[in-house]
Amino acid sequence: MPSASIPAPDAGRLARGKSSRKFAVLWLRLRHVAPAPIVMACLALFLACMGGSAWLASRQGLQRAERRAAELAAGVRGGAERIGAQIDAAMAQGSRGIASTTSCGSADLSRLQSVHARYSDIGAIARLNPAGDRILCSTFGPDADGLLLGPADDVIRRGSRRVHRRVVIPAVDGVEYFVVSEAGLAVFVHRSVAATILATLQDASLGAYIRDGGPLLFGRGAFDLGALRALERGGASAAFDGHRLLGLSASPNSEYVAFIDFPAARVQASIDDARASLLPLGAVLGLSLALLLFVSYRNLSSVAASLTRALYTDRVYMAYQPIVDLRTGRCIGAEALVRWKRGGGLVSPQRFIVAAERAGIMPVVTRRIVQLVALDIADLLRTHPELHVSINFSATDLRSDHAVDLLTGLLRVTGLPATSFWIEITETSFEAQVSQTIDRIRALGFRVAIDDFGTGYANLGTLASIEVDLLKIDRSFVQSVAQTGQAAEVAAAIIGLARSLDLEMVAEGVETQAQADFLIDSGVQFAQGWLFGRPASVDALRALIAQKNGNPPVQKGRALQEHASLDGRRGVAAPQASRVLEHAAG
Repeated sequence: MPSASIPAPDAGRLARGKSSRKFAVLWLRLRHVAPAPIVMACLALFLACMGGSAWLASRQGLQRAERRAAELAAGVRGGAERIGAQIDAAMAQGSRGIASTTSCGSADLSRLQSVHARYSDIGAIARLNPAGDRILCSTFGPDADGLLLGPADDVIRRGSRRVHRRVVIPAVDGVEYFVVSEAGLAVFVHRSVAATILATLQDASLGAYIRDGGPLLFGRGAFDLGALRALERGGASAAFDGHRLLGLSASPNSEYVAFIDFPAARVQASIDDARASLLPLGAVLGLSLALLLFVSYRNLSSVAASLTRALYTDRVYMAYQPIVDLRTGRCIGAEALVRWKRGGGLVSPQRFIVAAERAGIMPVVTRRIVQLVALDIADLLRTHPELHVSINFSATDLRSDHAVDLLTGLLRVTGLPATSFWIEITETSFEAQVSQTIDRIRALGFRVAIDDFGTGYANLGTLASIEVDLLKIDRSFVQSVAQTGQAAEVAAAIIGLARSLDLEMVAEGVETQAQADFLIDSGVQFAQGWLFGRPASVDALRALIAQKNGNPPVQKGRALQEHASLDGRRGVAAPQASRVLEHAAG
């Protein structure tokens, strides 16, 4: 039984399969360090840079090729002008001293030979009969005498010169000439003279013609005279139609228009040269931007991951900035501000809050903040029921039942009334679903404040449609209230708006007495800032309350009645208290 032959494996298919496996492995590795959308975004950014570089290389290569074509056409024009100048000089010198227009003597022939010897581009000079269509004598020799040229193909120089495009002298050399004649004198120029112009450009067709529809004087190679004339009418010096690269150069001193015609390969070579320099730059730029995007994501994700690990350690804690009544100078409460100690310093809240929101862990952070506030401040608020603590909630917290459940649990765990807490919501959090959550929070008895007012997008209609109790003026406007300028006018407008809506106001970032005086005169009720106290520990807040309100410091007792204790680390609640709030938050 004959054995069946086994076909040899396809090398190309094996190579493609190997490349696919490598790509799959790379993709899986990237998925371990970043989600698919980030990997795809980095890849898209890299490909966009590479595509942009390729497009720019094509444009730059084409522009370089067109400039080069125009420059070379100018070189052809120089050759055409040189030939034209020799024709003009030969005709001027050869027509001097002609004794008879019907005959050609030895003196006339000698003069023609003398003139011919001076010009290298001239093939021959001849005397013609009065009709201008037959040679009387020439520097070709007697074999050309009596040769009939026939009628002229074109007339130039306002009818004074005639042109025979193709004239062959069979008895002499059998090659083609183009002939320019005037007043009984003819100049023969070998049509192969074009080969002496830019002789090293073997891939180019070139030549010259008379402008405004005049004849072709000389040419080399294959070209489309109609396309060249169309380019001339358009006023362009170079153009590429996808197949041929054309360059033109019109003489400013004569009627000559020189041209050069390259195949598309010349343009492609120029584009390849541009790609050789630009594509590596595009690759570097694409990799750099993709790496920047990847590192930025990793930075944010690593911040969020580190924050998650630090939440239940003493590296995350609360600081409290006092809020005072501008009318009495008494401390009425404090804003709870979360702090994160990382390495040798503090991480900016703007940085890790943004990272937490983007990573989707903001509800976890808010829950821990509420736990720490309950641990730190519950005993102080029982001792001073006239005080309150402001807690910040993000838009993410307000888009679900998370905030309401968390605040309900806070009241149950601490045993405090809802009036002991203000809930601060940034202006940019306003939306329909958030409005419903705000109504439920206010229904529990909490006061709600719009935080950082003036920096978001809320308008009068938004404020009128959402029920709130207080408006906090952003520090950027408070800094300018004692000055003149647009910011001060905006601050005054915000104050007037709050008063018209019957909202109490809290000015943030008050640092000078002049600012405080302006706010008092403007009817602002409350303020916070370095003028009254910087964010500090709850013990420092106790001392400040005693100083401003005239009460002796209260020793810190049990934070959450019998449910809370400290486990030796600053700001860490006992497991039971934390579990109560965690259960309340769902």
